[in-house]
Amino acid sequence: MPVPERTSHERVPGSALRADAAIDSLMHDSRRLLTVAAQSLQYTSADLSLIEFRALVILATRGPQPLGSLTAFLETSAAPICSRLVVRGLAIHAPSATTPHHALVTLSTAGRALICDVTKRRRRAIHEQLRELPDSKLRGLANAFRVFAAACDEPVPPHTPHR
Repeated sequence: MPVPERTSHERVPGSALRADAAIDSLMHDSRRLLTVAAQSLQYTSADLSLIEFRALVILATRGPQPLGSLTAFLETSAAPICSRLVVRGLAIHAPSATTPHHALVTLSTAGRALICDVTKRRRRAIHEQLRELPDSKLRGLANAFRVFAAACDEPVPPHTPHR
């Protein structure tokens, strides 16, 4: 009986184990960040879900988006999410200046202010969690998150000092 050809994954069994360990670690370690994210939204008057806030962040980092692109980024239908954001005054749904028959979803001034407020809350909460870590660990952590963001095609903003 012929032996089936092995994939490269099977030829290096350690790589699968390392990937599984990394995924397990990320799943465990991301729980606290998810808690911080949820808590940072808790004190807004907008009563946003995480996916609605994610849509606002995409608009803030990537600029105005057609519904189809926003749907691709969110991996769920953006139409009802955007409708709720427009009703709340956090986003604007308007024809594109370059192609008027295509509508774009844009972050409103109120949406941008909300993102700034929530981001400040999240930054303070994360700072509180990490304040005891030495600089070398902080640099490694920041680098690991940049690598993860790049793997997820998440735009990484340029480093800016915060006070």
